[in-house]
Amino acid sequence: MSAKAQQFVPDLQFGEQGISVHDAPSGVSLAAPISLHRLPDGKFLMGFMVGNDGGLLSLHLPNGERDTAFGNDGIRYFPAPDGMNMYQRDVAVTADGRIVVLNRRQAQNGYTMAFQFNRLLPDGTPDATFGDGGMVVMPGPDNMALRSVIALPDGKILFGGMVNGALMVGRLEQSGVLDSSFGNNGIALHASPNVGMSLSRMRLAPNGEIFVVGSQLIGFDATGLAVCKVLSNGALDTSFGDNGYFLHDQSENLFLYESLHDLHIGADGSLIIAGSIALDGIKERYCILKLRPDGTVDQAFGEAGMVLHGTLTTDRNLLQDIAFDPRGFYVLFGTLVRNFEVTRSMYTFMDASGAILTDPYGETDHIISGPDVPEWTRRMVLDESGGFIEGIGFSFRPIGISALRRFAFSSPTAVPTAPSANGALRAWPNPTSGTLNVHLADPIDQGTTITVMDPVGRVVADERSMTWSFSGERSITLDLPNSIAEGRYSLVLTTDADRRMVQFVVQR
Repeated sequence: MSAKAQQFVPDLQFGEQGISVHDAPSGVSLAAPISLHRLPDGKFLMGFMVGNDGGLLSLHLPNGERDTAFGNDGIRYFPAPDGMNMYQRDVAVTADGRIVVLNRRQAQNGYTMAFQFNRLLPDGTPDATFGDGGMVVMPGPDNMALRSVIALPDGKILFGGMVNGALMVGRLEQSGVLDSSFGNNGIALHASPNVGMSLSRMRLAPNGEIFVVGSQLIGFDATGLAVCKVLSNGALDTSFGDNGYFLHDQSENLFLYESLHDLHIGADGSLIIAGSIALDGIKERYCILKLRPDGTVDQAFGEAGMVLHGTLTTDRNLLQDIAFDPRGFYVLFGTLVRNFEVTRSMYTFMDASGAILTDPYGETDHIISGPDVPEWTRRMVLDESGGFIEGIGFSFRPIGISALRRFAFSSPTAVPTAPSANGALRAWPNPTSGTLNVHLADPIDQGTTITVMDPVGRVVADERSMTWSFSGERSITLDLPNSIAEGRYSLVLTTDADRRMVQFVVQR
């Protein structure tokens, strides 16, 4: 376990033992995370749907605790109006720190629908320059399902969803009125070929083009993968894929779940699209494809352009988010559902070619249980320190209403790390009071780097901070800094060819 801890462990400096749990505001008994943002000042903003009763936002300090200066003791609640159901769908943050919340109103008779947008100042108070006291409500068509909102660099607001199986993308001016220069008086409707389409996520390219991912629909069933490209004026980009769409049905003529949930736009305009699909006799797997800028499959990625990855064939692997880590790999985050057990978070790492990365023990997934019984929907973002922040919510649980947790992680993109099996790397005396003799089975390269890590993966010393010398072509003598406290550590030797690790104990 200490060897695995070098790659993926709870950050014990975050919250309490890596997790910060939060009480429910009065009248709220369930919360399902729909968004999680890392803000430039290191804080975190979470958005939740609270059933059909509206939604709430919570702002958190870098240590995970609620920022009590925001809203009402760290929370901004959006209750459903009398006689209406309301569903909070997404949250966006503008370049100047204002917060945009997308809601769908629905009359309790099930027919009358409306858009509701709220814009807040960074402290959680309504932005009086937007609509009527910070809120815009406008009629929406029947059978409207909203899903995504984007705050544009110029202050305008994009929103997306579907109407009767047709893709709907709209744009608001900064003041909250529909932007007549976009689509048809502010709203663009695009019917996908032959089948309906649902929208899961929108992403904005640097040039203002809009990419939408979701699923093909037959009735209410998601039975195929769908991507649509919309130009900045709301028109389809007919040069992309098949007249603006990429559609893929992995299991044709079978009503099996297939849907995309997120995407990453590459610097060259290519797309990594990610979701989950079920196969005949196998429950949902993570599914990732790479599309060229023209919307065709990049056959060099994965296996003929696609990566399928999952745990047991009876497990449901439901992907929620994909993120590109600047260290050079993709983070696939989702939920593992196994029979009637507690849902668990699942992190998987993939390189740019579509290869799933393994830890030193050959394992590909980091599966995290608890605390208590979280909702299966959850969100994840990278933080500025190379770790991951995860937002989870609870339904009718005594533990609270929500939680943030942080995991520390060392990059898997270096050459694989081999444990010190068969004497490949030995260190003695163990325990040591400060001096280590290190022996490697193969000659040690002059360019070898030496790192000492603590049990949560933090570097506490390297070759620049230690006194060391070669004592033979396969041996090194190390004097550890006095600043290293008693405890268990790992010594890692890295060359251009491989990486070796051995654990040792400091006992002064």
